[in-house]
Amino acid sequence: MLPLAALFVIGVAGSSTPALASNQGGLVTKVAFAGPRLLFWVSGARGGARPGCDCCNRWELAVSDPNGQARMSLVLTAYAQGKNISIAGTGACVAGANDTEGVDYFEVS
Repeated sequence: MLPLAALFVIGVAGSSTPALASNQGGLVTKVAFAGPRLLFWVSGARGGARPGCDCCNRWELAVSDPNGQARMSLVLTAYAQGKNISIAGTGACVAGANDTEGVDYFEVS
């Protein structure tokens, strides 16, 4: 099993934050699955510019490929262990739900 730090690198490799995106930090308070997507909510105040399509103050990850599954593992670990998570959004809603900002990168601490 990979250590948490190694999984973090998998979750953020090759990402960059768009200029018009939101961000949030806090505890993962709720998780839900919607087909090949993980939806999750975080306790802290949301900052930055939320896309107009974002209605639900939650985050979305596609989990149908190995990269998405590794990222999902980190979110679920943060949820189960009560770890803080810091998220930067993509600035756009993800195809599928169409009402939730996608996650560009995040850090679990």
